[in-house]
Amino acid sequence: MSWWPFYESSENKDKNVSPYDSLVPPPPSGPYVAPPVKPKNISIDAVDRSFIGFSPPPKIKDSYHINSDYSMYQDEDTSSKGKWARLSNLMTNQRARGCIESVKMGCKMGATVGGIFGSITGLYASIVHRNLLTLPLSTMGGAVSFGFFLGCGMIVRC
Repeated sequence: MSWWPFYESSENKDKNVSPYDSLVPPPPSGPYVAPPVKPKNISIDAVDRSFIGFSPPPKIKDSYHINSDYSMYQDEDTSSKGKWARLSNLMTNQRARGCIESVKMGCKMGATVGGIFGSITGLYASIVHRNLLTLPLSTMGGAVSFGFFLGCGMIVRC
């Protein structure tokens, strides 16, 4: 049955599996890799010693830099906002203040997206209708409408 291409004789089993195996180099192999060399600066005692516990950090010696005053390089205290500090005290409830801030953020995001889409549609309308006044009107209209609706939508998250 030597005419059958899938026939394996005992002679072919000892040889290569395919006729191309003699052209392919064998996979790289060799002796095992040697174990890594231990560092020279560590003694054998330090390597084999078991964990005893943490030691405190070393004492810091007094120096000119530790005792120096670096406050001249820092900004002055800006925690007081002057007359604007009174406006933040109108609403003392943290949850209500967060709700108002989220509504404001929704209005800002909506105005941004609405302004972009309003500009795109206004540009198209001003070219088609040959009227440049539609560009700023559609930009402002898109910003106001998107800002209003996104601001109202943020109330749901409160």
